[in-house]
Amino acid sequence: MTPEPRSKFRAKELAIVMSHYDVGAIQEIHGFRRGNTQSPKSKIITETGTYLLKKRAPGRDDPYRVAMAHELELFLTGKGFCTPRLVGTIHSNATMLETHGGIYELFEYIDGDNYDGAEAATQSAGKTLRQLHALLADFTGNFEVSKRHYHDNNHVRQTIEDILPGISKHDSAFGQEAELQSLNVELLDSYDNAAQMARESGLLDKNIVCHGDWHPGNLIFRGGQVVGVVDFDSTTLMPPLADAANGCLQFSLIARGRNPELWPDELDGNRAKWFLQGYQPEGFEPGTMQVIVALMVEALIAEAVTPIAATGMFAGVQGFTFLRMIARKVRWLKKEAPAALEDGK
Repeated sequence: MTPEPRSKFRAKELAIVMSHYDVGAIQEIHGFRRGNTQSPKSKIITETGTYLLKKRAPGRDDPYRVAMAHELELFLTGKGFCTPRLVGTIHSNATMLETHGGIYELFEYIDGDNYDGAEAATQSAGKTLRQLHALLADFTGNFEVSKRHYHDNNHVRQTIEDILPGISKHDSAFGQEAELQSLNVELLDSYDNAAQMARESGLLDKNIVCHGDWHPGNLIFRGGQVVGVVDFDSTTLMPPLADAANGCLQFSLIARGRNPELWPDELDGNRAKWFLQGYQPEGFEPGTMQVIVALMVEALIAEAVTPIAATGMFAGVQGFTFLRMIARKVRWLKKEAPAALEDGK
């Protein structure tokens, strides 16, 4: 997979944008290479502190969605949750600056480390998600929150069906049309069966505002503990268990190297177990683990098929190659995951 080129701020752009904030004289500016490559970011050290300036990526710069995310982040900051504090502009104290044809945000910088895969950090990720759900259980804001998520979603089903014409135009599927058709049917059946099982469990009846994208790249760690949570762009109304299941998936995926054909079928059972222990240390009710596995199947399929149906590719990888890997992981989840999550193997 070839890394996408990362967008950067121009010097004049930086000077104009920062003139809207009262943060003192700028001492140092460093590029910040995390997150969406189309969203330029800079770490800015001034005489009053350290900040992170971010420009919204195209497609993620709808002012309504940004305002909704900011309302939620301000609420969580007020509750003492570890979201980076938004900095307001000089004249209007606005947390969203619209200029230069884009939307800019300035946050107080949280220093920390990437996820190390260890037990302490993984449990902390689960525990922090549980804390977030508790804070948002009764949250109602001024903006209408999206209800679109991966579970039991007809849009996902249609997207799976749209894969065939999308991938068939790419070289990766040439001469493999029969296998592609079989993969398409298998993934749709797996998604439908998992959705039905989760839906009929009775554990997903309540929707709350959820993060919607709980993965290692959206968390900042220090000393094995979560000290920052970022990126509320995917906020949605969904069952909290579905948010937790997706988090469990994201923290237990194994992807070694840049060739998906060499990625293993299995997930890391220990990391999955640690995450769920952090989220629910008192343990789950009987039958809940099977529902979590079904939700993980749904989440894995939904995340993969959306870009593939649109472009025939996933992060620079030919769509057919990526779907083969997803199908292998789905088979493993259905057959092995319940026991693996119980014993951590």
